[in-house]
Amino acid sequence: MILIFSDLHMGIRSYSVQDNNGLFTAENESRIVLSQLTHRFKQDDIDMMIFDGDFFHTNHPTSSNIEFTIKWLIEINEINKPFFIMPGNHDDSIFSHSLAFIRSLNLPNIHLVDKASINQYENIMWKEWHLVFAPYSSNYNLKEKDLYVTTDVLHKLETSKEKTLIFTHIQEVAAKIGSESIMIAKGVDLIDIDLYSIPNDVYVISGHMHKRQMYKRGKATVCYPGNCFYQDFSDVNDDKGYMLFKEDGEILFENFTGIRIFRNYIIPQDITPFDFFKKYRIPPNELIFVTVLTDEKYDEEVLSDYIEKHGSAFGGVRYKKNEEDASSYIFSNTTDPFQTFTTWLNENKSQIIEEIQIPKEIIEDCFTSCKTIGIEIIEKSLENKEEYI
Repeated sequence: MILIFSDLHMGIRSYSVQDNNGLFTAENESRIVLSQLTHRFKQDDIDMMIFDGDFFHTNHPTSSNIEFTIKWLIEINEINKPFFIMPGNHDDSIFSHSLAFIRSLNLPNIHLVDKASINQYENIMWKEWHLVFAPYSSNYNLKEKDLYVTTDVLHKLETSKEKTLIFTHIQEVAAKIGSESIMIAKGVDLIDIDLYSIPNDVYVISGHMHKRQMYKRGKATVCYPGNCFYQDFSDVNDDKGYMLFKEDGEILFENFTGIRIFRNYIIPQDITPFDFFKKYRIPPNELIFVTVLTDEKYDEEVLSDYIEKHGSAFGGVRYKKNEEDASSYIFSNTTDPFQTFTTWLNENKSQIIEEIQIPKEIIEDCFTSCKTIGIEIIEKSLENKEEYI
């Protein structure tokens, strides 16, 4: 089998405290994850391992995290199986990326697949499967910074052979949004795979989306292993782990252990959070968020102390009017904002054209080229017809 993982984000420090060695909780969890991957990679049923991008949270990782990564890569190299690692948008900068040091390590089983080396990895086979890589790399023109990777992915989709696995780091438009949405400064352009002519059934196995998911788009099966550990409220109640691809095309997921689990507990209207947790056994090593179905405010400091005495941490309280609102807030089916925007345009196209007198050609162009304009801008234009783009 092929072991695939993604979006480690080593160096992120959300919901963390610092230990006596200066290491943050989330940084330590990334190291726990890598240790478990080493153990799993050694098992006889794994032939190779692939990483789909965003190894580091920034393109300037700390020396401590680089040092740990070098030691880990040396250990992985000694397993004597191929490991392919690609940069993601968080690793990337205009002229290089945070994984570039790997090349100087000269580890024969560690394969850094990036813009500089991609030609070396054009004919990789595993069993009967063609392995195709489309690593993330910024375009030199910042106005179209994702042009290189989107063009590369679409070309490889349209020229794909039978039994092809495409490994990349993109946001496909039908993907459900997760905690990557809080990292808006590191967003990427959207790709609608369904708009393109794909000659054969393919698998697109991608990083970037933090919510584990798998779905069909035409002839493509899109798979996101998801991020490796919990990073934000958007990750609550999700499973975190890695993906296994079997020779017959079956996909399995396995979870990491020993990391904090982010949980959200919805407190009914007829009970206080304090009474709820007195009846409910708080598991250790969780980060607990509380959603209460009332406007009544509670002393969060007291609640935090109570939860921490039971070996877990407190993430905060959210107040919602009813359980339906709370559930939709936690388990959102939202895909991407651009898809929401185009739906809104479809419903209001005639009003925009007639009342604001924006030419029809501009509206049509929004469906294919607009990536940053927000719904609220057009809505404001409807209110004040003299102010529009």
